[in-house]
Amino acid sequence: MDHTLDGSFVIPLLVPLSAPDERTPHAADLPNLELFTSAPEPFERRVTRTLAQSIQAVREIIVQPENSPSMSELHAVVERGVSREFCSALASILAEPAVGEFETQFDWAESLPAPGAMPTSVVIESEAVGRIEEAAKKLKKGRIDTRSTFSGDIVELRHVTDEPFGFIWVSTIRKGRRSEIRVRLPFSEYQEALTWHHSQRVVIVEGRIEVGAGRRLVVESPVSCRPIDEIFVDAH
Repeated sequence: MDHTLDGSFVIPLLVPLSAPDERTPHAADLPNLELFTSAPEPFERRVTRTLAQSIQAVREIIVQPENSPSMSELHAVVERGVSREFCSALASILAEPAVGEFETQFDWAESLPAPGAMPTSVVIESEAVGRIEEAAKKLKKGRIDTRSTFSGDIVELRHVTDEPFGFIWVSTIRKGRRSEIRVRLPFSEYQEALTWHHSQRVVIVEGRIEVGAGRRLVVESPVSCRPIDEIFVDAH
């Protein structure tokens, strides 16, 4: 803990990263197969990334707009990792008379490239406490079901020449455990997913999760699949 100015505190939190797990591609050796793979995101990085997404979502969807967020906009916030408890805890910090603003800075480890479109700093002023408290009350009254929505990094892409569909595997946390969910995408969307994978952008998928062959989790017809940072664009 350190002081930078009178009344200010800096509390550094160091989150050591475990080595990425080795993984075996799901795809079999097939002729004309296009295959890309990468190691899944370490759990510690996922926790830090989710915190960064959550604080940024509170600022850009709850605090900055002129009007209070609708329930559909709050749904986007929850998809980013925000909860009623998160809002209440943040509001309690901002409500302290000595607090003028709450700033969170992120210094991503060079050993593991930073996820695409993640912030390095987010500031929320104390004047926003009322709006955050209001959002917490709305989240308490209106339950938001996110069982058909999941997010994570793309760890595998597969496409066979001339097939109208491609497949991606998204590494996520489901029921407290790491899972890889296969998502089938039209070829045009699969090509977009290739660019997201190369840019290390985390994606969010909405769709019915089913159990496929080999007890693997699959989404055959996703409602949407897009980088999670695009939620901010839609919210504006």
